[in-house]
Amino acid sequence: MSALVGGGVWFADLLTVRPNPFDTPWAWAILTFAPLVLVPLALILLDRPWIAEVPIPRSLVVAQFPAALAFLASHHLGTGLRAAALATPWLVWTICLALVGMRRLFLRMPPVPTAACLDIAMCYLTVGGLWAFLSRIGFGPLGFQPVIVLLTGTHFHYAGFVLPIVCGMAARQRYDRLAQIACGMVIGAVPLTAVGITATQLGIPPFFEAFAALVMTAGGVLTAVLLVRASRGASPLSQALAALSSSALLFAMLFAGMYAVRFLGFNPWLDIPWMRVLHGTTNAFGFALPALLAWTLRRETATER
Repeated sequence: MSALVGGGVWFADLLTVRPNPFDTPWAWAILTFAPLVLVPLALILLDRPWIAEVPIPRSLVVAQFPAALAFLASHHLGTGLRAAALATPWLVWTICLALVGMRRLFLRMPPVPTAACLDIAMCYLTVGGLWAFLSRIGFGPLGFQPVIVLLTGTHFHYAGFVLPIVCGMAARQRYDRLAQIACGMVIGAVPLTAVGITATQLGIPPFFEAFAALVMTAGGVLTAVLLVRASRGASPLSQALAALSSSALLFAMLFAGMYAVRFLGFNPWLDIPWMRVLHGTTNAFGFALPALLAWTLRRETATER
């Protein structure tokens, strides 16, 4: 219900703003779609009893939607203290979710990669909340441009939160070597990409950033494979959603790989506005939403590990 209402609020806001997909307001639309729609869907999966040794507190579930609404409202105040004040509840909420994820992770020592994907995703979301907050207050660490701060927050909501959850859920269906590699790549590539971008900002040659982005791309491709494989035996609707999500993820990762090697002189046309349109839009509505819906609709059993 929270995701449904959040989707209605998000769509009404979209009709009000009517952002151009090549402009920064579209990046905000993609970012705010995650707290309002994707995070509530993910909470359904994260709180299933055979996944969650530590349940998500009911108060945290109830507080999620108001925090997401406040975050959406912060977008309409520009940047500054008032906008940051409205973004603060979302930051605090992501910190609380990360504490639950850390507790789960420590209780599962040594961690199983499939479960670690879910636990660490809850922690990575806090990084997204922090960078989204910095974007609202108008602060760019290390001299990052405002659009980079905004996109970093978006990256950790999607690649840092949704992708590990989808990878972990898919890997549980058939835990083999491919699943292990995919989980390891997805968990490691998210911070690796952030470190690579930071290294480039500090003047280090961009080859490390390119390498990190290619690892992220490979992790996404393997997740797409796992997603299709895990959908076998599910309902026709769930299989269709998984196929759509997998195809969209491959499409989005294609452009992520192309953007990763831009330093070598390839694809000069693929700048940030084009990545926002092609990569970001596809990730949000082609990959993340269908994937989470597919797992929400699936009647997973406790024996599927």
